[in-house]
Amino acid sequence: MQARSLIAAILFFSGHQVSAEPEIEFSGVLVTGGHTQVALTGKATHVTRWVEIGGHFSDFTVAAYDSKEGVVVLEKGGAKFRFPMISGKILDAAANPPSEKSAAIIGNLRRILAAANRFYLENARTSVRLAELVGPGRAIEELQPVAGESYDALPLTVSSRKFSVTTADGLVVSWEPTDPPPVLRECIVRPGDTFAKIARESGLTIAQLLELNAGARPELIRIGQKLRLK
Repeated sequence: MQARSLIAAILFFSGHQVSAEPEIEFSGVLVTGGHTQVALTGKATHVTRWVEIGGHFSDFTVAAYDSKEGVVVLEKGGAKFRFPMISGKILDAAANPPSEKSAAIIGNLRRILAAANRFYLENARTSVRLAELVGPGRAIEELQPVAGESYDALPLTVSSRKFSVTTADGLVVSWEPTDPPPVLRECIVRPGDTFAKIARESGLTIAQLLELNAGARPELIRIGQKLRLK
């Protein structure tokens, strides 16, 4: 009798855990550059974050977004939860941003990438800092943020193909260029470069870089040395 009661209690408790709806609200969706992000808010913390499909919010995975029904699907421990968007809580600045804002930000990203690609080819470099591209006398005289976003952390390397920035109001804008990366046939070793760093920034493995540079010793590369990338 005690065993039967214990089993019933366990089943009840487990069922209660699975069926308990998370304290989360779905308040917005943004599709930019082929990427879908949803705005989720913790009811207890009142903190809102933009999360890509496949990303995580609290202990949950954002499994899918059903655009036809306007529902986001969260998953945890095999259990799935469907949340309709709470339209009354969408903020114009964040959850439903005007398209011109995203377009202007992507315009800035295009300018940065064009300047970076030219820099790689002219200087035989596999990476560049934003400060080397922007400013008086540089490729971009002035770069004005659209909505408080910062471009300082962009991954500016030859092989980088995805760029994202976050505005002051929490909007994440992502952009992936469709044009192929520049064809850089060789690079010149700069201070701070390592064999592994050059390989990573060029989209190569260390083995591929070694094959292209027969006789090179990764631990002995020197500043000013040329390395083949193609």
